Amino acid sequence: MDLHLHGVVKTILTLENSSWLLFVYSATASHTDLSACDEGILRWVPVDQVSQYNLIGFIRLLFPHILAPNCFFEGTIVHDRYGNVLEGALSVTDSGHARFV
Repeated sequence: MDLHLHGVVKTILTLENSSWLLFVYSATASHTDLSACDEGILRWVPVDQVSQYNLIGFIRLLFPHILAPNCFFEGTIVHDRYGNVLEGALSVTDSGHARFV
């Protein structure tokens, strides 16, 4: 399996006194078996169909950077209980060039 770290993001949930530190990885593998879990049905989805699913707001914001080659991001995102981004700062490095989004 090929594992790649794309970014590190601190998420802060407003009014709930809750924050998480997310390490965002992608992986490629020729074959894996999916295991049942209590969180719902786990299934593989083609990359070009991911945007058709109900993604949490900040995941939708990060997804293009996850797919970009040679990209690393880090930052902080403040969101509501539904994942809608209220504020944040994200530093993105593409092939050695940093920018803020």
